[in-house]
Amino acid sequence: KIQERARERPALQEALADARAQPQDKDALAALRLQLRKLLEAEPQLRAEAARMLAPVLSTGNTTMAAGKGSVAIGGGVSGSIIVTGDQNVVHGNLSEGA
Repeated sequence: KIQERARERPALQEALADARAQPQDKDALAALRLQLRKLLEAEPQLRAEAARMLAPVLSTGNTTMAAGKGSVAIGGGVSGSIIVTGDQNVVHGNLSEGA
């Protein structure tokens, strides 16, 4: 629904596009946060719906996000794992024996 609302709000549309194009850019993310805050302040029903959707995630106290090409997000402990990112990588060896 936020993307639907963005069509009606050019500043939000631009902020979404900038954040998608540059997910590591702190200024782009700050601009997106500002536009989202303005939208949610103006539309209480949308704000309530977003709160309902996010409640299960936020109540766990463990939020994980990966942003950008090749990013890895791990929401808990990882042991005995090999994490490979990038294009055309090849892993050699017996992975069942661990790293």
